[in-house]
Amino acid sequence: MDHYEVQARLAILEQQFKTAESIYLDNNQLDAAMEMYQDLHKWDEAVQLAEIKGHPDVESLRRAHTQWLLDTHQEERAGQLKEAEGDFSAAINMYLKAGMPAKASRLATSVTELREDPEMISRIATALLKADLFEQAGELHEKVGQQQKALESYRKGHAYSRAVELARHMFPSG
Repeated sequence: MDHYEVQARLAILEQQFKTAESIYLDNNQLDAAMEMYQDLHKWDEAVQLAEIKGHPDVESLRRAHTQWLLDTHQEERAGQLKEAEGDFSAAINMYLKAGMPAKASRLATSVTELREDPEMISRIATALLKADLFEQAGELHEKVGQQQKALESYRKGHAYSRAVELARHMFPSG
């Protein structure tokens, strides 16, 4: 009963994960603490612990976490992680795979390099149109300077006030 492993496992059974983590860390068992979190599908905690303790395999742990999210069809969460890491293209791909083109559009319009990627914008716009999110597609087109496509999208989505506003902006003298 006095062995650290027994104490840690008892803490886990009582769902006292931070206590179990402390027991492992007090006994220089960082890998065991990280493994505990992975076994419990608490990948965020495992990655955070690896980062705090400067574990040399933190990058492979992040990749494993992302792969686990994809394997369990949690593309939105994978996209959020990629976005937090600054990998915006991967985040957009995850959001599109998750069927969340509006979230992909929001990200694309907030990052200058992505706004200037015509292929990425086209993929997002296509996904928005397929999801009948015409007004959001119009906003996307408008923000990247494609006013004609924005007008078409606004009209398809019956967002006539937005279409009129854009037309007045495009042709102020008319």
